[in-house]
Amino acid sequence: PAVVLSAWYCGLGPSVLTTVLCFLGEQYWFIPPYRSLAIAGGAELAGTLVYFLVSALVVALAELNRRATATLAVSKQNLEQASEALRKSHEELEWRVRERTRELQEKNTELVNQTETVRDLSGRLLQMQDEERRRIARALHDSLGQLNLLGWGAAVIGQIDSLVRPYVISERAKLHTLLVFFALLGGVKAFGVMGLFIGPVVLSVTLVVLEMLREANLDHPTA
Repeated sequence: PAVVLSAWYCGLGPSVLTTVLCFLGEQYWFIPPYRSLAIAGGAELAGTLVYFLVSALVVALAELNRRATATLAVSKQNLEQASEALRKSHEELEWRVRERTRELQEKNTELVNQTETVRDLSGRLLQMQDEERRRIARALHDSLGQLNLLGWGAAVIGQIDSLVRPYVISERAKLHTLLVFFALLGGVKAFGVMGLFIGPVVLSVTLVVLEMLREANLDHPTA
């Protein structure tokens, strides 16, 4: 039992020492001849060999068990360290994933805001382009209308001057083209389209009446 306990708990050196001390003590005090270390006979020699073989086997098994236990403890410690390192790596990876996710969300929000801004600016630009086209179209329309009005006015003035002058005022009144133009504009404003004819006629008649009154005054001067 002493050898087993020593081999199980104390290690290789103490186990060998315990084996030798137990043999010496047993041989000196308990095996005849007492108080002597001499081995008497073949049976005692065989018993001694069996004792050392069994003790060596017990010490070897205990040493193997102790080394296996130590190896297992080291492996367990390494496993715990690896698990701790893996846990820290996992936590760091989760933190990086959260940070990356947050950055992506911020980038996505910024991209959405920029897209909305670009869309708003594009809408405003299209609206401004449409308004500018309409303004240019109105300006062109007004310019063309004015040119058409001037053309029609010139044509009407020419026609009225050629028609009204011979038949209405004969040779009594000489209508200036500018007076006919203003009469044309006043007639259009007062009578609409018919004013193109009414305005110059009224002007011509008025001039004829004034000319007749002037001639009458010249023929019958006052005393």
